[in-house]
Amino acid sequence: RYYARKCIKSIRKNPLNAKKKANEEFFKELETHARKLGISSIGYTNVPREYIFRNSVLLFKNALVLIMDMDKKRIKKVPSITTGIEVWRTYADLTKAVYKLSEFMRKKGYNAQPDPPIGGSTHFPLLAQKAGLGYIGMHSLLISERNGPAQRIAAIYTDIEFPYTDFKAEKYLWIPEFCKICNHCVRTCPANAIYPEPKVMPDGRKQYVDYAKCVVVFSRTLGCGVCICLLYTSPSPRD
Repeated sequence: RYYARKCIKSIRKNPLNAKKKANEEFFKELETHARKLGISSIGYTNVPREYIFRNSVLLFKNALVLIMDMDKKRIKKVPSITTGIEVWRTYADLTKAVYKLSEFMRKKGYNAQPDPPIGGSTHFPLLAQKAGLGYIGMHSLLISERNGPAQRIAAIYTDIEFPYTDFKAEKYLWIPEFCKICNHCVRTCPANAIYPEPKVMPDGRKQYVDYAKCVVVFSRTLGCGVCICLLYTSPSPRD
């Protein structure tokens, strides 16, 4: 909570005449600093309007998308106190990292609006997918090459001109095909919150998860995590 509050208040520290362009050296320093803070993957993209949640305000159109891995051994113990502690440990450490990385950007003369992993202003999995960091599975979680779905996502919004790392569909074509065959998340979800077939919403969007059901079990089990560990217990199409 401490760093979450600091994230909100920190936008007052943005420089009055912030720089918009950055060279390769800055991005190398930025990524090195992010790794030291525990960030495992970084992506750059712009934020589509439809990704922004209602009543949320973004000051800038570009996003630095950040991923922090969760420990696979602890996640495999779902549902348990061990897994719950790991889920919230990741939330806390990622929130701290987002704040500190934003401070780093400001000291270099750039604007930053940190968006912690809980209560974010945008749809983080979609944003991470657009930034080329993975692909969203049937359980609506991002599946990355590095850590499957065992990660948390946050973002920093800025007006720096980014070298976008946008999504390349051909790299992840195996994931939707795998989801059609697997369906393990549908069968094992303790909240019965994942649909075998998507529901089409009034605006035409497809929805695979009933979040009202999900949040009940999530809150009762310190973060649940059953759908997060599935790629480590299900057969892979690459095996």
